[in-house]
Amino acid sequence: MKSSDFEARTIRDVLEIQALKARYCAAVDQLPHHEEDAVIKLRSMFAEDMDGGSGDNVNHGREAVIDFLVRQVGQTHQWLWHAIHSPIIDVEGDSAKGQWTALVFMMPRDSATVKSAIGRYFESYRRTGSGWNIGSSRWAPESIVDVSPLWDSGRALIHTIKRTR
Repeated sequence: MKSSDFEARTIRDVLEIQALKARYCAAVDQLPHHEEDAVIKLRSMFAEDMDGGSGDNVNHGREAVIDFLVRQVGQTHQWLWHAIHSPIIDVEGDSAKGQWTALVFMMPRDSATVKSAIGRYFESYRRTGSGWNIGSSRWAPESIVDVSPLWDSGRALIHTIKRTR
């Protein structure tokens, strides 16, 4: 393989992994309101023998990881919104490692409090016959704060702007 072909394939692989991660975040954000659809999407993205979790809580196997996400994320929040950025992706043949910085806004069930979580995802990926999938994923939260006062101020500002137009 020529050097330019190798570089083009690596760039394509990185972009495919970035798209995979974006689809993962969108599916997790769907869990509170469209659980069945989100689970189908997550199942298509995860390796069968995947490991995943948060902090020291590690779940083994695709179905265990999905169950964790449904119980600990989807069923405990009214809504979520992931923003991921600053990916570091290293591709080596048919496997890759990735690290992402994330900002997640969320509203817990039975609460009017908006929280923000800042952290990192540490992941591994595998190329399959149908594209890349997630082989492991660990969320490492660094900070979770109540941002309700800022959230409410922002909403008030938006309403004021709309009224003046």
